[in-house]
Amino acid sequence: MLVSLGSGMFPRNESLDTTLQRLLIFTFIALCPIQDFILRGTALIAIVGSSPSSVPLLFIIFLTLAPWVVCGRFRVLQVGAIAALYAFMLTIYGVMQFGMTFYGQNLLRTSLGSLMILSLFLAAIFIPRYELRGTVRSACYVAFFILVLGLCFSHPTPFGLPRFFDNPAFHSTIIPTLDRPRGLSSEPSFLSVTTISIGLLCAHFSRKRISKTFFLLVTVGLLLAIGSKGGIFIIFICLGILAMLRFRKWYQLPVLGLAIVPLALIATASIPTLFPETGILQSGSVQTRASMILCATAIVAHHPFGVGFSGYRAAVSKYLPDSMSSIQSLSPLPLDFSEVSEYLGVSPNVGTKTFFFDQAMCFGLPFVILFIVLIIRLLKRLSVEKRILFVGVMAVAIAFCSYVSVSGEYATAILLGVAIQETGRNLFGRARPIIQAQIAHSNRKKLTILD
Repeated sequence: MLVSLGSGMFPRNESLDTTLQRLLIFTFIALCPIQDFILRGTALIAIVGSSPSSVPLLFIIFLTLAPWVVCGRFRVLQVGAIAALYAFMLTIYGVMQFGMTFYGQNLLRTSLGSLMILSLFLAAIFIPRYELRGTVRSACYVAFFILVLGLCFSHPTPFGLPRFFDNPAFHSTIIPTLDRPRGLSSEPSFLSVTTISIGLLCAHFSRKRISKTFFLLVTVGLLLAIGSKGGIFIIFICLGILAMLRFRKWYQLPVLGLAIVPLALIATASIPTLFPETGILQSGSVQTRASMILCATAIVAHHPFGVGFSGYRAAVSKYLPDSMSSIQSLSPLPLDFSEVSEYLGVSPNVGTKTFFFDQAMCFGLPFVILFIVLIIRLLKRLSVEKRILFVGVMAVAIAFCSYVSVSGEYATAILLGVAIQETGRNLFGRARPIIQAQIAHSNRKKLTILD
């Protein structure tokens, strides 16, 4: 097994640059389950996040950009230029609307940290060479092994094993009342989507059907052990949609439903942590997500093009109180808004806990349209032959819209990057360069402006 992993990672007779890329990509993917590293307790979290995977990712970005600088060759794609200009204009707009400071915090400084984390997440999708299939496959297997180790030996462990990873080096986030496993992630929701991403990647890269089945069954088993309602429901939703796309005859879907639904109900009912006796209305997380999603909707309604990272906190403080009142008016029982009420001040964890609505507040309707169009385009390409990746991408998209953000989490970026690579990397259509520059050996610079 180890020999096959090694031969797949480092084939003979290849350039030093490619070998170095393989080593960095392997390290980047293998370490992605570690998401609550000691970096969270330092100032670096505002720059690189809380995963050690960000370190090899920065080297991958450097190796990719270095030839442009050394050789004097670079090009700026239309989509990149438009996105950068749009983000810059929104930063100015946010400052004009809400000012430079919020409770003594410099909004430009905090927005730079958010922009850096988002940029690293997007870089993790588009820059690594996921076409190095042997290396990516081996790294996914190692990442899955690390994921299982983290689940087994972290507090609270569902198997009663020693808590070797329950220390500040691997868990910088302290949650006093944690009752669900979080593995090496900062919270159970991140562990859930990481398990889905890595497990489905391993199933996709497996060459034998028995190996694919093994990884799929283990992934579902891990989700049950984690007690993730969202992860389990998302998997079954995606499988149902895939079944509707694949099975066309009138009798196939009812038979499939009769086989799967009872198993799903038995599995979910057998895990007490999925449906606690306290009820969902007494969970602060539900009120927080509902209030913040309604707040995000109000912000987009008043600022269709977004408020930028610079106006994010001030906009939440302005529109959140009315959103909380609306949520309470719809509930027949009194709700606990203590968690989300902290977002009205200087709480460092302000957010909807969803990638989609967080970015919708920052970038408005253009982001909403682009996100939907690109996900649908990618799913259409995967639905023909890459069905496991189809389930993975759909699961990630639903998680992004319901319970997962991207802070310190690269497993979803890796899955999306592999999916794009498998479909040809032309997700944006024909991305034409608008500026192309070359510097000759005589240091003469020639600019070519392309329409």
